[in-house]
Amino acid sequence: MAAPLPYLLLSAVLFLATVDARLVTLYPVADAYVEKTRPTWNFRTGILEVHRYMKSEYESFLRFDLSPITASKSVVIGAKLILQPLYVGDTGVTNNAAVVSDNSWSDTGVTWNDKPDSGAVVGSWALEVGQTQQIEVDLTFAAQQSLSDDKKLSIRIYNPADISPKASVQYGSSRRESLKPQLEIEVRAPTAADQSFISEKGSEHGLSTAAAGAPAKFTIEARDGSAAPQSAGGDDFLASLKGPNGVVINATVIDLLDGTYSVSYTGIYVGEYTADVTLNGQPVKGSPFTVTMQAGPPSPKHCVAYGEGLIETQAGVAGKFALIAKDAYGNTKKLSGEGEEIFYTEVVNIAKNSSSAATVTESLNSTYVVDYIITESGGYMISVKLGNDEIMGSPFRSVVLPGKTDASQTVARGPGLSKSISGIPSHFAIYARDIYGNDRSVCGDNFHVALTGPGRSRVHGLVSENNNGTYLVEYTGTIAGDYQVHVSLGPEEIVDSPFSLTILPSSSRATHSVAYGPALTSAIAGERADFTIVAKDTYGNTEMAGESDFSVICKGPGGISLAGAVQDNSDGTYAAEFIPTIAGKYSVSVLFKDPRYTQLKDIFGSPFTSVVVAGEANALHSVVAGQGLSSSVAGLIGRFEVATRDRHDNERRTGGDDVAAFLDGPKGLRLNTTVMDAQDGQYVVTYRATIAGEYFITVSMDDEPVGTAFTGKPGDSTYKAIVRP
Repeated sequence: MAAPLPYLLLSAVLFLATVDARLVTLYPVADAYVEKTRPTWNFRTGILEVHRYMKSEYESFLRFDLSPITASKSVVIGAKLILQPLYVGDTGVTNNAAVVSDNSWSDTGVTWNDKPDSGAVVGSWALEVGQTQQIEVDLTFAAQQSLSDDKKLSIRIYNPADISPKASVQYGSSRRESLKPQLEIEVRAPTAADQSFISEKGSEHGLSTAAAGAPAKFTIEARDGSAAPQSAGGDDFLASLKGPNGVVINATVIDLLDGTYSVSYTGIYVGEYTADVTLNGQPVKGSPFTVTMQAGPPSPKHCVAYGEGLIETQAGVAGKFALIAKDAYGNTKKLSGEGEEIFYTEVVNIAKNSSSAATVTESLNSTYVVDYIITESGGYMISVKLGNDEIMGSPFRSVVLPGKTDASQTVARGPGLSKSISGIPSHFAIYARDIYGNDRSVCGDNFHVALTGPGRSRVHGLVSENNNGTYLVEYTGTIAGDYQVHVSLGPEEIVDSPFSLTILPSSSRATHSVAYGPALTSAIAGERADFTIVAKDTYGNTEMAGESDFSVICKGPGGISLAGAVQDNSDGTYAAEFIPTIAGKYSVSVLFKDPRYTQLKDIFGSPFTSVVVAGEANALHSVVAGQGLSSSVAGLIGRFEVATRDRHDNERRTGGDDVAAFLDGPKGLRLNTTVMDAQDGQYVVTYRATIAGEYFITVSMDDEPVGTAFTGKPGDSTYKAIVRP
């Protein structure tokens, strides 16, 4: 047995037993049992009974005073409750021990009705019938807790379940001198903070450096006031580290129960930390000390990428973004390249699934710069890996935008580049492209469109933006013919410019179609009167082929109506004719069948006024009249008139015809006449007969007999006249 500890108080406390170098034995200051069937009774006897069966239930209570331990400043490193069974009535009996937090009960007053409650079970043991072997229950933690509280430790002993009527257990109470309960406490000398120190024993970069996220360790070696090593634990060492921005790390101190303590901590933020190790508020030797927290291993899921090149770039222009290597806690880390993974970047065309490598170069402050150049616009996925793993956010979706518009790659398409119709808006599209042939997705270019055509014809196109890199061009040509379409951007024309374009006439219109020819002003009865119709569109362009429907209606004297004939010349002109037989003024209507309307429409200038004059004089249809045809007086002038007509009986209004007349009289006398041309289709014939008698008058025109003689037969041009004396 070792020598008694000089610092343990051994005052005259009746319940303090013997003390050696390591052990202190305490006896209960109060113990008793209570019974359920006698709830108001107190049992302070020589036994502590525990039993439970149906309505019968016994529980025992003990209280120890630990203040002598506190007074000695000793450190409890172990404690156990020792009970001496006096009677065990049955096999398989289980008793439990639980700590009672309320220490105000007394062994002379406690009853079933006012027994204190207990907390969690701290010990459980089974007993055999007739057992006398001591029961030991570990109460180290409970004793240590009591020392930090009111220095009193109360225990409840009870049976947790019904077993049998015989399952009663009796233990010796404090009133049984040699069989009383004991609390055997193992103590040691108090540890001195100023003699205890920090050791590298078992350290893993914990004393000077540590890696974020990795447990770091060091050791506390406990010493008493004389610097002697402690051989047991029980001290309440505390360790913490204070870092940047007020970060505090509370370290875990594990009692190794041999006088040393393993301290472990895990930091997640890099920087300089001040480590404090204390015992009861006093720093141990070497505390505080400085620990440098370094970044942990690079973590792909925490490495970050940023920069415009991750979002978009322009074809042919270097896309750039930056990479920062970080550990699992977001601390920036420089990749050493020695045994560590490196960044690898790949740019993949989504549509074509083709990839291009990017260049990764190290910059300042552990930042890496990535450059890539793509000439084909479109959507791309940028994969950034550290080793074989994608970094945070990878793959990134990026867009390579087309570069600025280049005329040498820009094209135009659409029907308006080859054919158009006068007066109708025509269209085509300009597809802007960059130098690499990428379709532009935005507008803003100043394209110029000009059409040069027949003569000095010039048409300018209206260019409007579609807001998607294409442009709509609209123009309206009014003069039919062949044109050149020039599409330019600045001084340079686009691909295939100039384009060859033909502007065709639009549909013919009555209001712009015209007619010309002498028949529209004059005609000769009985002769074909012809003129020409020219089909024109609104802008005066002659149609290119026979596509129109014209008709001619002539209305003349006496309400006569005459339809003309129209022949398509297949060149935009139409040959029209009509043959009038009655002289007079005619209204010549040239009508156009416009599909837009149900009624025929007059062309420009229609109806025309045409004067039909009589045709050539016709002897058969000419008329002879007058007194002188039937009688006359000898010696006086006889007179009659010849009215010339054409073959359609139209009266002639002009002269010049070869009209002649003579008289055959008595005795073979032939008398000539005088014919006067009135220049209006009328001829006055005079004669002077001096011999009375019967005369026969013959009238001719162009050697053809004129009119009808008295016989009334057509062609009989001999008239009988009586010359009186």
